[in-house]
Parts: sequence; structure tokens; C-alpha cells
Amino acid sequence: CVFDLLSTLLSTFSHLMTRATLEAAVQGAASAKRYLFRSVPPEYASALVNHYPVAYLVPIRFLNIEGSTRGKITYEVTLHLIHHAAKLSAEQRLSLMYTIEDNALDIFEAISRHEAVVAVEDLQIRPASRPIAAHGEVAMSATARVTLCFNESLYKSSQRITFTKIPTDFTPAIDSL
Repeated sequence: CVFDLLSTLLSTFSHLMTRATLEAAVQGAASAKRYLFRSVPPEYASALVNHYPVAYLVPIRFLNIEGSTRGKITYEVTLHLIHHAAKLSAEQRLSLMYTIEDNALDIFEAISRHEAVVAVEDLQIRPASRPIAAHGEVAMSATARVTLCFNESLYKSSQRITFTKIPTDFTPAIDSL
């Protein structure tokens, strides 16, 4: 009975540390791209956006787990990248959207290189469906499934799948008939 309680407490602590590790990885990657990082519930987001550019992390959502005291845990990560754009022309706003998309790709690529991350999958980047703040911003939302190991001994032995960014100047080769 005591062993089961200890095992449960250790497992819960590992999962909390994994969530904190993931949030720290997102914060580090966003900060490296010169974004101010915020992590708050959605209802407080607009009140806290007072500096641009800002990376706003929606609370991380648990998806599934494999194992009890060690294994893999998968979370859904949604990150909004927001830039001030009140006085930009339509062409400038479009150019900024492309830049933000590249930044989102770079951020998730950096997350995929973290030692605890096994995979970053199903990355979707799209314009924000509604304003995050009412300041005339351009915002892109990036959502991905991120799988991590929650036992340190697995970091080095697990099969790692990393995110690969396709260069923007990539052109596929066309075979002649």
C-alpha cells in the first residue's frame, strides 16, 4: 500500500515536471526569436498583451500517456504569435504573416531539439480566428502534438523524431519524361 502511494506520487511529480519542462522549452524557443513570452488562461490574454511581439501560450492540454512511472506523455501545445500591425498596409500585413509563420516553424523546430522531446507532430499554423488583443495586431496560431519522455533515463535511449523545416527556397526536382 505504501509502495503504491509512493509510486503514484512519483508518477504525478514526473508528469508535472514534464509539463514544466515543455513550457520552459516553449518559452526558451520563443525568447530566442525575441518574443515576450506569456502563459495565461485565454480570458486574461488581452489584458496582458502590452508589448509586441508577444508569444502567448495557451494552457498546455494533456492528450495521452504511455507507461506509469516512465514512458511517454503527449500534450497539445497552442502558441499565438502576435505582432502590432495597426498602421500597416494590406501588403505589409501579408508580409508580416509570412514572417510570423517562419518564426512559428523555427520555434517548434527548436522545441523538437529539446532533450526530453521525442516528437513534434501535426503542426498546424493558421491566422488567428479572432483578435487576441484589440490593438490592431496580426496574429498566427500554431498548434502541435508534442511527445516527451517522463523518465530521464529514457531521454538518451528513445528513438527521437525531430521536426524538419523545409527551406522556403525549396523546389522539388521534376523528372523529364
